[in-house]
Amino acid sequence: PITSKISLGEVEFHALATRNWYDKLAIAGLNFGPDFQSMEKIETDRKSSAMRARSTVTYQNGGGSGVDTQSDYIMHPITIDSLLQTALIASSSGVLSKVTCKVPTAIEIACFRAPSSDATRVGWTVDAISNPVGPGSIQISAEIHKDGEVCGQFINVSAVAFQGAMQDES
Repeated sequence: PITSKISLGEVEFHALATRNWYDKLAIAGLNFGPDFQSMEKIETDRKSSAMRARSTVTYQNGGGSGVDTQSDYIMHPITIDSLLQTALIASSSGVLSKVTCKVPTAIEIACFRAPSSDATRVGWTVDAISNPVGPGSIQISAEIHKDGEVCGQFINVSAVAFQGAMQDES
């Protein structure tokens, strides 16, 4: 089993409309269309001082049957992406105006496992932390868990600034 490696510390969380975060990410250059907006609830540090975030997601692993079969994933890529999306929110310290476009360049550790058979798909929590490591660069870690069961982790992911939609025309 995967054990929790992330502690969000003494953070008093508050929620802001998920739509606001996705709108700001689109302006910054990361336009997650409706099918890729996996975060259902987003919470950040009320004091906007800690680079921590928490989101609520639905654990997707494919599904369907017959001609409608989606996949045999133990964790669907959009659920995996929710770890990175939550970490981007963490990198802004919960301040919408600080959201910037960053893309991962290296992953030190990535672990995934199927949830227990009695786990429901809804109400999973993603915890993420971010730390600046240089101009425009961050190191992030995130995990997805429910009821003490950790089913996915990214540890020490390097991400760098990407201009995306905001690149300079000159």
